[in-house]
Amino acid sequence: MTIIVKANTWIRDSRKLFDHSEQNQFKYYKQIFPIFDSIFFIRIYAISNIKVLKNIEELDEPYEPMFQIVKTLDHEWYINEINTRYINEINTRYINEINTRYINEINTRYINEINTSITRQKIWLLTSTSGYNLKEKDIIKLGNIKFKINKLVTESFVSTVYTNRSITADQEKYVCRICYEEDDQLMINPCCCKGTNKYVHLKCHYNWVETIYNPLTNTRPSCHTCKSIYNNYIKIGSRTISCYDILMFPNLSYVMPEDIQVPYIELEKISDSNEKYILSVANKNILFGRSHKCHVIINDETISKVHAMISYYNGKFILFDNNSKFGTMIYIKTPFKIDLNTLPINLQIGRTVFTINKNTDTLPS
Repeated sequence: MTIIVKANTWIRDSRKLFDHSEQNQFKYYKQIFPIFDSIFFIRIYAISNIKVLKNIEELDEPYEPMFQIVKTLDHEWYINEINTRYINEINTRYINEINTRYINEINTRYINEINTSITRQKIWLLTSTSGYNLKEKDIIKLGNIKFKINKLVTESFVSTVYTNRSITADQEKYVCRICYEEDDQLMINPCCCKGTNKYVHLKCHYNWVETIYNPLTNTRPSCHTCKSIYNNYIKIGSRTISCYDILMFPNLSYVMPEDIQVPYIELEKISDSNEKYILSVANKNILFGRSHKCHVIINDETISKVHAMISYYNGKFILFDNNSKFGTMIYIKTPFKIDLNTLPINLQIGRTVFTINKNTDTLPS
């Protein structure tokens, strides 16, 4: 089985956007590529059309990298980023070949523009109205706005709050497993430990988590004894409060409901504000868009009124696009295996959308 790739490039310079609602076909540059073996996709600098090459090292002019399709010996297909070594060697060689006596202000500016394009292009998988099954650590993009999926929670992980104030004289008092005090301060059970290791002061636990948390890995700390991940929240009355995120990420601003019902999703907006959302999908869908009816309101010109939706179905968090103008995408980590049974798939790289599908034609003679 071979594949075919269709490329649609929005002719307008669009800040790496693609207008999916545009009906005028003359505003797109269309190309079709039957693919029989491993191949590179590039765009020659400042030109709309896409080129395919078997050997990218033979190219003698600057280019904008798109992606690479790799066919293995087992006849499996993969999508991969183009190695930056190829990009730097070719573009640098081209710049060095320019005669220095012609380098004036205009040529210098042109070279600087070429240098800015010497980066790997991010490859985004376009989701559709049929949906995409979200996973933790996924990065989603709505128009120009990016979010990171920090956590998908299907079970309740809320700690109970304890205090010695309610203990009678004939009952054994709660003892903090860190400081061994049995005063009237709030205690929690942050993990699955039992017996004397069950209880710990909230303040003592904060201090302990701060010592073991590694900001480089950005992973939640776990108990060294029972190995379970520490609970995220405590419940005081009707209000559910984050235990650790405020300590770990003090610069985040929170949009926190009073009571979090499972299943819920934790989202972090990738921006200067780094807003974090904790959104329950219990008995409802989460809407994203500019409209005041949306649960996550995004005031950006690249966002549609109701841009996208997250639903919970059969234990899965599904992301749907709502026929938005500039699309709903998921960043794919390469190498990305092409499942021939799920084709076609749509990839967006800058202002070009690539549609990959099965090719029913026979191999060339």
